[in-house]
Amino acid sequence: MSPVVEDLPAAVGKAFDPDQPRDEHGRWTSGGSHYVGPEDAPGALGRWKAESRFSDLVDLLQASAGNQRTLASIGSAIAASLGVAFADPGPKTPESARRKFETKGYETAGEMTDLVRAGFTAPAPADADAVVAALAEQLDVIDEGWARTPLGYVDRKVLVRFPDSQIGEVQIWEPNLIDAKNTRGHALYEEWRRLPFDDPRREGYAAEMRRLYSAALEKAGPSWEAVSRGDGGRFGKRASNTSRSSTLADIPTSALSTGRHSPRRNAQAARGVQTAGRPSQEQ
Repeated sequence: MSPVVEDLPAAVGKAFDPDQPRDEHGRWTSGGSHYVGPEDAPGALGRWKAESRFSDLVDLLQASAGNQRTLASIGSAIAASLGVAFADPGPKTPESARRKFETKGYETAGEMTDLVRAGFTAPAPADADAVVAALAEQLDVIDEGWARTPLGYVDRKVLVRFPDSQIGEVQIWEPNLIDAKNTRGHALYEEWRRLPFDDPRREGYAAEMRRLYSAALEKAGPSWEAVSRGDGGRFGKRASNTSRSSTLADIPTSALSTGRHSPRRNAQAARGVQTAGRPSQEQ
């Protein structure tokens, strides 16, 4: 059964303090769902994978369609309530899922975490905190925090668990950074990763990406300074030197759902969305 989202606006408005007491597993509990912060994320994810009922990829793919609809429903409600942009690319294709399963050498389908995926743009770190809090009111959440790659890109990764035990991924992006990625950064990244490791042109592409994202972070404003350093703000951080590749499919502007007409935080909608990704989340 999908989580009920009718009461979401009230849940979103509920105060959320990541420093409040948690249970013996480091989980913040509220409304029947659980929040796990960055410090406890690796252990929690291991438990989720061990607890997954999915061993066969076919079964996981069949479950993905319904769970994607659930995530889209929850995400759209959160976006409308908070005035942030939400992106729903749909679930990963069967071909992409099978390729990743084989490439990564997974033993069971339950180890896969991004067949169901979505994203939000957050004009301020506080908006990202509010998104995570709202997600935790509806689903079990592992918040891996903000991370900065060696190429200068910063985003936040949140894993969610559905009632049937499938794990999904939600990413949160700063608008200037995702705009820089869409307009120039992703093209640079594709050129960079195609080159052999010993090709001297790689450093030129890397330096250009670092300049691009540094300029974007400067435009983001002072509220993003801690995040831009990889400190992760109130929620701590995950490994800041982790190299990442593209996770979600390119998401056109039409995939965005925003609450700009009734924002709580005067948030601005992003112009377009594409993810940063991680090694474990390849297409």
